[in-house]
This record gives sequence, structure tokens and C-alpha cells, in this order.
Amino acid sequence: MNSDHAAQVLVIGAGPAGCAAAMTLARAGIDTVLVDQSRFPRDKVCGDALIPDALRALDRLGLAREVLSVARPLQRMRIFAPNGSHVELGGQLACLPRLRLDDALRGAAVAAGARFLAPLRLARFMESDGALRGACFKVPGNRAETAIRAELLLLATGAASAPLELAGVCERKEASGIAVRGYFRSETLARELDALCICFDRSICPGYGWIFPGPDGVFNVGAGYFFDAPRHPAVGNVRQVFASFVERFPLARRLLAEAEPLGQIKGAPLRTALKGARLARPGLLVAGEAAGSTYSFSGEGIGKALETGMLAAEHAFGFFSGKLTATTFGPAYEQSLAEALAPRFAAYETAQQWLSYPAACDFIAARARRGRYVKAQLEELLAESGDPGELFSWGGLLKALAA
Repeated sequence: MNSDHAAQVLVIGAGPAGCAAAMTLARAGIDTVLVDQSRFPRDKVCGDALIPDALRALDRLGLAREVLSVARPLQRMRIFAPNGSHVELGGQLACLPRLRLDDALRGAAVAAGARFLAPLRLARFMESDGALRGACFKVPGNRAETAIRAELLLLATGAASAPLELAGVCERKEASGIAVRGYFRSETLARELDALCICFDRSICPGYGWIFPGPDGVFNVGAGYFFDAPRHPAVGNVRQVFASFVERFPLARRLLAEAEPLGQIKGAPLRTALKGARLARPGLLVAGEAAGSTYSFSGEGIGKALETGMLAAEHAFGFFSGKLTATTFGPAYEQSLAEALAPRFAAYETAQQWLSYPAACDFIAARARRGRYVKAQLEELLAESGDPGELFSWGGLLKALAA
């Protein structure tokens, strides 16, 4: 091995969950090493939208003002139904490419005192008496290994199944969904469009496409769908879903015709609904998208990744402060996730089932335009101040019809 390191906590993965955990731990005086397989700044396939839960999580970390100073602030979201009609929802929103967001989070973790090491690719875990006690990494282009020993490990490596398998916590290798996106610049359209746009086109249901205006006249344009939905899009793979979205949605068609493309269209898998992996084992907690922290139905994951990272850090701190033991900190973390987040994730799964059908999308959009009840329910879902089950149920739809 070419070098060895030791820490109280080793955080693997420097996305939102890993950085939130490393930052929280370092601020509490816990010796923390944060590693990632990529040099920063690095790109990450994502929609880049920061909805209220992400902004609240950034505020808890003390980073909301910094992020909003470089993001594009937005005050509305437009949701287009399969029949072409749309609903406009109000809310505090923003958009910032993950290239910049993740680097800001990483920088804040380092400023808090975490040691950042990259690029290091996870090779294997070190185990003792049934508990994980560290990990070995390979440096790209170097046959030697770097070993990092730690009392606790946090795994925040995103949707890839390989790290979960190496840790012995993978319960499902297949992803929950898949998405592609590209960047395009148009100063003209940037002046015209000031809302996050989501399109549930009939040809791509239960998937959807999006156009999110970011800073500097750059738009994030993408599409995706979920494998867990009761039906799949009429078109084939996810790139065909993207092509169909661009062809059929006038705003997307205009944008790609007029705008300057910036780089290639890229795709990535999604893990949703807090499913697909055990969330803890002796010596290890799993956070972020590795834990399935992306929502079904909406595909939003940044806010919940940040929340799970902070929650994992709080339980790690509980271990070091003596409030939790080596045998109780994992179950306590799992219970906290179940109590704090699982009910909402289950409700979003239900919403995904309903919105897999174009007729249901059209009905909800029509009722939102004609009455305050449904629009208020959708705005509460966007702000996370309401229960998705209030609307997406037979009782909720009957109430929507009556309202």
C-alpha cells in the first residue's frame, strides 16, 4: 500500500449526502475523512432543481445564502399535463448545476475540518469481528492501494450497486429508474422562461420531461421514467423517451432548435423509496441515493440526500458521545429514517402509481385550474407541508371532483 490513513469516521462519496455528513461531523469535532472517486469539481447527472426541502436542508447547514447567491432563484413551477394544459404552482425554488453545488458542499466540508481525498476508487472493505472497520481504495493509474481505517463508515456513493454489494448491504442491484439530461444555453429564452417546467407527455408516461432554467442562460433539459411504475412508456429506452419529449413538447423543441448545446446528453440510474439496500450494518450507515433517498414520482433527491446525510452524522455523533453503542447506533438510524421519512416516501410511491396514467394527470390538472383545493394540495406537496395521500387516493380524487 502506498499510504495509510486513520479517522474516527470515513465518509465514502462526496455528493450532497456525504458532504452534509462530513460537514456535520467535522463541525462537531469528529475526525472525518471524506473520499470520492472523482476530482472536483466534477459533473453529476441530475435535474439540478432545488425545491423547498433542499433549500431548508441547505439552510440547516448554513449554506442556503451562499448557494442562492450563485443559483438562479425561481418562484414558480409549471406542470404540463398529457393533454397539453398546464398548472402553475408558486414556491421558493432555485436551480444550480451539480458541478457547482457539489463543489460548494465539498468546500464547506473541508472548511469545517474534514479531510478530503480524491480520486480514490473503492476496492474493498476491511472487516473485523463482523463489523466494517475501514476500506481500501485504488488510485486511478496506480496499482497500489490506499487504506483508510475508521471506527465508523458512512456509505454515500449514489445509485451504483457495486459499493453496496462490496459492503454486503445490497438488496436489489437493479435501479428504480433512469434519466438523461443535457445542458443548453439561450440568453433569449432565459429572459422569457422563469419557471421550472415539467411535462407529463402521453407518449412518455409514466416518465416525464423537464426544462429547468439555471444561471448564466443555461438550461437543464432532461427526461426519465421509473421501472417501479405499473406501466412503462410506449417508446423504448430512456434516450427515446428524451427524443419523444423534445419532439412533442413545443418549448423543448424550440429550446433545442435555438439554443447552443453544451456537451453531451448523459444518463444515470436512480434509487428511490428508501428501498434496495439495508441502511445499516455493524460499523456502517448508508445515506443518500445509496439508501434510495430519491422520491418516486418527482425524482427529486438533493434535499432528501442532504437530510439523510445529516441524520447519519447525528447518529454517528451519538455513538462517539456515548449515547449510542456499537450495536444500537445502526438500528437507531434505521428507526429514525423510518419515522422521519418512510411515510412520505410511501405516499410518493402512491402518487407515482396514479400519475402513471395520462387520464389521472389530465384530471388533476383540470381540477387544479378550476378550483383552489387541488392547486393548494399540489403547492403543499411542492413545499412538503402536506400529505401526498390527501390528494392521491380515491377519497382525495372524489374531494377534488367535488371541490
